[in-house]
Amino acid sequence: MKYALLVTGLVCMTATATVSPELVATYLDSLGASYEQQDNAFLLYIEEEGQDPWAFAYIETSDADEACYMVAFTPGVLPASGEERVAGLETLARLNWEYTFVKFMADPDTGEISVMYTFSVENGMGFDAFAAMMYVLVGTVQENLDVLADI
Repeated sequence: MKYALLVTGLVCMTATATVSPELVATYLDSLGASYEQQDNAFLLYIEEEGQDPWAFAYIETSDADEACYMVAFTPGVLPASGEERVAGLETLARLNWEYTFVKFMADPDTGEISVMYTFSVENGMGFDAFAAMMYVLVGTVQENLDVLADI
């Protein structure tokens, strides 16, 4: 009997918890977010009265990676070449050094700058952690709007 309990305990310890799209949708609903869902990906919108909604973030869960990816879009666009591009890349490198929880990046094709927060969901994901990560991501973009727009 004690071996059965030991085996059961070991199986529970090694089992991974997946984060379902339904769970993410529940969390987004709890935050009052406006979003579109396609499979395990979510596009979040800001809706302002009298204006068309605009996308500001993307969330995707990956069972294979046991991770959740959150990406916030910014007004910045990295120039294609020249001194301005070098200055923009230096700014992104400095921001990546200063903000250890997020990654500032530029799309290699379009130059659009975004900010990503990636975290493990190996042991599941609680609402408080999800909400905190959303606030860190969005807050980081808000803190740096001027810097990112100037790139």
